Order: sequence, then C-alpha cells, then structure tokens
Amino acid sequence: MSQIPFPVREGINRNEQLLPPEELPDHVREKLLADMRSIAEDALRFQDLLYEQMCPIIARVLNKTLPAQPQGGPFRYYVPKTVKECSWVDFYDICEVTHKCILASGYDANTFANDTNSYWGHYGIAWKYETGWVVRTRPDQTQQDIKKAFQLVSTPEYQSVNEQYAKAIGHLNRRPPDYENAVGDAVGAIERMAKIIAGQPNRVLSQLTTRPPLNGSVHRTLLAIIDKLYAYRGDQSEHGGVGKAAIGPAEAEFILATSANTIIYLASKFPAR
Repeated sequence: MSQIPFPVREGINRNEQLLPPEELPDHVREKLLADMRSIAEDALRFQDLLYEQMCPIIARVLNKTLPAQPQGGPFRYYVPKTVKECSWVDFYDICEVTHKCILASGYDANTFANDTNSYWGHYGIAWKYETGWVVRTRPDQTQQDIKKAFQLVSTPEYQSVNEQYAKAIGHLNRRPPDYENAVGDAVGAIERMAKIIAGQPNRVLSQLTTRPPLNGSVHRTLLAIIDKLYAYRGDQSEHGGVGKAAIGPAEAEFILATSANTIIYLASKFPAR
C-alpha cells in the first residue's frame, strides 16, 4: 500500500519552530486512538498495516529505532505515545495514514471518516476528511460556489482555468496554508479565463478589462471589482515581507470565494463553445 509522505505532498517543513499554532485538544487525539483500537479489534490486518505505515512517523517523533514486532503490540506503547506527543501536522498525517489502512483492511472507511468529521465539526476543528485526505473546512456557500466554478470550467476550452483554480485550493489546504500563492492562483485563474474569452493570451488582466469583449459586455462597476482583485494580488507580490504578512486566512478565503463567483459570472456571460 503506497502512501505519499505528507511533507512531500504538501511541501511542509516539519520543524515545529516554523509551524503556526493550531488548536488540537487532547480529546481529539484520544478520540483517534479509541477509534484505532476499536477498528483493530474488528479488522485483524489493520493493526499490522497501521504500525507498518506509521513507523517513519513514530521513529521521528519518539526518536527511537523501532522493532519489527513490538512486544505487546503497537498499541501498548508506540502508537498511543506518538499520537499524544506528535505535532498537529504529524497528527493529520497520521489521520490520513489511518484512513488508508482502514480501506486496505476492508473496514468501512466512510463510516470512520463521517464519524470523525462530525466530531471535529462539533468541536470547531478546522479540518475534515474528504476522499481520504484531510482538508481545511470552509463555509457551505463558499464550498458550493467552488464546486459550481469547477463544473463551469470543466470543458477543454477552460481546462487551464480549472487547473489554476485547483492550485489555489491546494495552497489553502496545505498545512500550514500558503495564503499568498492561494490568492495569486485564484486571481490568476480569472486572468486565464479573461485571456481565453478575449483570445489575447499575451495581455494581462488589467489590459483585458479595458478592451472588448469584456469591456462592452460587462458593466464597468463589475469590471472595477475584477481590476481591484488583480491590483490586490499585485500589491501582495510586490511588497515582499510586508505584503505576505498582510495575507491571512480571512483575506485568502475572501479572494477564493470572490474568484469562484467571478468565474461563475464570466462563464455565464461567455459560455464555452
């Protein structure tokens, strides 16, 4: 069973001194351990698979050389010790490993994920399982807008728009999130769409909004909103450390949602041929 290491997939530095704080109450860790133990009683392969897949994390967190077969089983010491002492980044990595081991064991992974999501949601944890991965949660309306935007640019004509907006979502789902690049790619997706609509791939967004077909088909006040999004992205990329510090979760979520609605609007005005 292959498992892409979390830092490789997300480009995260595991140095705890570089990680932003993240709320992870002890009872959330205890809930995962209780679920692990319960599943291990019903799915015999699960315990061995989990230990095998967690070994790199356990060895790093506990700074120990691990035995192939731990005396008393992995739940006597190694797994609970690691879950209780690991960083929040490692914790969510363990959650993803757990889900994959549940699947490989033939156990009901959907029930596990849904139960976990309900528990996390009740206690305000800002993450959830989605198709086996742990991703950041966002308001329902924003999530609906994002899905609609993806649907409207799922045609071959708008494939590059789809891909760049997906990159923006990926940046926001990272642990820790990359807010600056999330903003850059979200607005970049709008720019790509404008280039395709205008048939002018070498012009930038601020130029495209002053020329047909955008200028003439879209109300000037709405074009001004698009221009402001482009200006905001430019401000953040040009001001170095100051700009980066100004982008937080609220700004990134706002740009992500506004970009989704802009894509929806442009797709309705200029449907793919």
